[in-house]
Amino acid sequence: MPVIPHTSLSLKTPLSMVLLFRFKSLPAVNKSLNNSGPSRMAVYLTSFRLLVVCCALIYHVLGANPTFLSVRAPQKYLIEGKTLKLSCKIHGTPLFASRVSWKHNGDWLHNQTKREVGAVGLTLERVSRHQEGIYQCGVYNFSGLSSTEAIPADANVTLFVGGPIHRPVCESSDHAFPDFEDLLHWNALVDYQGVQRPFTYQIFYCNFSCLRPPRGYSIFRGCPLVPKSSTGIVMECNLISLYKKVFPKLFSGSKNIRGLRISLAIGIANMDDEIISQPVRCTVYRPVKCTKPANIRLNNSTAGQLTLIWDLPKDVPQDYQRNLIYWIRVVGSGHGVGDFPKLIKVIGKNYSSETIRRDISGLHPYTWYHIYISCSIVVSNATRGEEVGPFSARTREEAPSAPPKLSEDVTNTTLHGQYRDVILHWKLPDNDTWNGEITHIVLLYWIANSSVTEANSSLVVFSNVSMTTGTLRMLRQDEVYEVTAKICTSAGCGPPSQSVFIRRLDHADGTHVPRTQEQGDKYYIIGVALGLLLCVGCLTVIAYHWLRKRRRERIPPLGSVLGKLPPPPLIPCGSDTGPENREDNHVYDTTISPLLIGDKSEYVQIKTSKPAPITLMRSEFDTDDI
Repeated sequence: MPVIPHTSLSLKTPLSMVLLFRFKSLPAVNKSLNNSGPSRMAVYLTSFRLLVVCCALIYHVLGANPTFLSVRAPQKYLIEGKTLKLSCKIHGTPLFASRVSWKHNGDWLHNQTKREVGAVGLTLERVSRHQEGIYQCGVYNFSGLSSTEAIPADANVTLFVGGPIHRPVCESSDHAFPDFEDLLHWNALVDYQGVQRPFTYQIFYCNFSCLRPPRGYSIFRGCPLVPKSSTGIVMECNLISLYKKVFPKLFSGSKNIRGLRISLAIGIANMDDEIISQPVRCTVYRPVKCTKPANIRLNNSTAGQLTLIWDLPKDVPQDYQRNLIYWIRVVGSGHGVGDFPKLIKVIGKNYSSETIRRDISGLHPYTWYHIYISCSIVVSNATRGEEVGPFSARTREEAPSAPPKLSEDVTNTTLHGQYRDVILHWKLPDNDTWNGEITHIVLLYWIANSSVTEANSSLVVFSNVSMTTGTLRMLRQDEVYEVTAKICTSAGCGPPSQSVFIRRLDHADGTHVPRTQEQGDKYYIIGVALGLLLCVGCLTVIAYHWLRKRRRERIPPLGSVLGKLPPPPLIPCGSDTGPENREDNHVYDTTISPLLIGDKSEYVQIKTSKPAPITLMRSEFDTDDI
């Protein structure tokens, strides 16, 4: 009988190696028995060997296999405020069952640990974000264990605490067909420090009899998830492959299929709990480009609102006209345009008629705005048509909302008898309280502490260039006046300002009005008249005394004196001694230039007398008398 080679087997030998060795040894034993014939010793020996193998297998199954710990998932996401429940299963011998517990950041959680059948559980109530981290399931007491007994490794679970997954958003890309894409966007889960969590997201979809996810939903794993931006806070998924799977007829023919809708939700795949967002219902369109709205007009209705009116665009399929989206872009110019430019989205299905009116509110008064409009089939530039504009209009003015501020310094006055002129100063309010152009300033004044009210007061309107000063004329000096002011535009006047008082004019002598000022201007006229009468009286007295003096001296009248004078003597003229002789004895003055150039006969003849010799004589009367 051949000798079976002896091989030592350790208690820690794996089960596969033991079985492999034993089953390879049995054919050798059978071959030896067949060659040597039946032998009782060989049968006993073979039976003994088989018994030893069975005992080794039983020991290997019960105690030789090394003990290890396991958890359901290595990561867990929990909404803040919820209850945390973890379970750690013990595989192998139950030798370590009483010594296994949970710990967090090195601190053992024996009070929260609960013993279960073949497992150890952990329960934490109302978990907060500060309880995030790694939770470990391991052996906490090593006393009494021999060195040959292997201590199992810890099982780790990473806990993330945060808010729920936000509802995703359906959005179309800006590419043209056939590169058109429908994208699904959602906010990735981040920790309280803004770091993205290492989660694996999956798409839940349903297009018929959709209930609350995940009931009635299927999981789509053929959508590559990529961050929308470099920060990775927003994730996106291209849904074209999902649409081709769910709606194959949409991409096979050229005819549009109406009423295609699909419900989508976002879930976390590598979690032991079902963390799923609220579903969103998306409309599936075939990319068709819109043209442009027709018959566009603009109406400036109020100070803070414009109305845009347009008709349905032409050459758009009939089944799309009720599903159009209009984009209105508003651009403001000038002071106080606020948060402009801005984009307004108008859903066409909310309007039943072919003419659509949209009020653009929140505008600044008396400001120019430029309006642009376009349309699209879906929320995408791929189907957006031509942008038409600008359509410009200015909002209307509105009355000022704040009054001016009157200065209390009203001492600049000019006196006119018992009246006075007072110059007032004021300051305009801020530009934000009025718009347009100030047309005039209104001053209301009345006598203070009298029966005259503000409604029955006197009114003065100023429209000067400065708009900061004004003069109230012919105010009595012995009265106290109350004055208010308000600014006005073409849209109306604002509220009145706070009243200021023009006080009574007091003087040093104790009277309110000086005597000279109280008498008025009539005494100036009387003084001038008295002066004229005085001058006339003086002239009358002088003439009277002169006539009286003449009568006393008896001087003859001037006419009689002149009548007694002798006539002047005649002065004979001498003969002409010139080169030429003339027929008459008259003297011609040759120094006078001729009137006309020509004959000497044309000279002017001036007949003069020869002067008489000057003789001294005394008349009957002296020249002094004359």
